[in-house]
Amino acid sequence: MFHFTLPANLKTNIDSIDRQHLTLLITSDNILTNLEDKGNTEELTDLLNFLISYTETHFADEEEIMKQANYPGFEAHKAEHDSFRMRIESMSKVNQLSIDNTELITESVNGVKKWIIDHVFNIDIKMAEYINKHNESKA
Repeated sequence: MFHFTLPANLKTNIDSIDRQHLTLLITSDNILTNLEDKGNTEELTDLLNFLISYTETHFADEEEIMKQANYPGFEAHKAEHDSFRMRIESMSKVNQLSIDNTELITESVNGVKKWIIDHVFNIDIKMAEYINKHNESKA
């Protein structure tokens, strides 16, 4: 069994969020591997559906953490999530309409992976700094 870790520059030091980010990235890589290996279509569909649903779970969890800490950047952060929700929804349609179009799915999943990394690095890290300070002050 492989053990994957989140790169240090993508760690928020909020364990639940870091685990979810890692799961999203691993799932993206698993989809890309399936496509490269011309894997099972049913497995590919399952992976895509998992990525879509887990993204929503992750966003809901992250938004709840921000609300609990009264994070001042909540609205802007949620707007980023909402924009990505629309992108993921369109990926779901790509999945339904063209599961055999590996090039389109590969492009979509690479875009998702890039968005996740950019979002974590540029947005979530700032949010996490606030949350971590907030939690320290409560302790």
